Amino acid sequence: MHSYIITPSPKTSDRGETVPPSEERLAWLTGFDGSAGLAIVLKTRAALFIDGRYTLQVRDQVDGKLYDYCQIPQESMGKWLLANAPEGAKIGYDAWLHTRGWVETTSKAVAKKGMSRCVWTSTAPGITSRP
Repeated sequence: MHSYIITPSPKTSDRGETVPPSEERLAWLTGFDGSAGLAIVLKTRAALFIDGRYTLQVRDQVDGKLYDYCQIPQESMGKWLLANAPEGAKIGYDAWLHTRGWVETTSKAVAKKGMSRCVWTSTAPGITSRP
């Protein structure tokens, strides 16, 4: 796998539900603790996609030398992958954390460069599901 797409937490879409620190994956990886954002991490480059509400916060919390700051919807994740991922790259993501529309749009974009998707559809070995 050449890339992985990270979302804040599986519970952020549940509107108002408290997220335990153990599920704050985007904050753990990037330092960004806003409620909406997405990171794409390649072997040699990474980007953090946020909306206009977090323009100042992302610069305070995330090292710009490690991550490109990208504004949604002005900047497309698919276009960023096309510009930065290697030809034929495998793009990984957790299927439970993305909408069908997102998957279709991103899949079409990366297919133009011969990239494919690696979908994580179940719990990783050694990790138990929620009680």
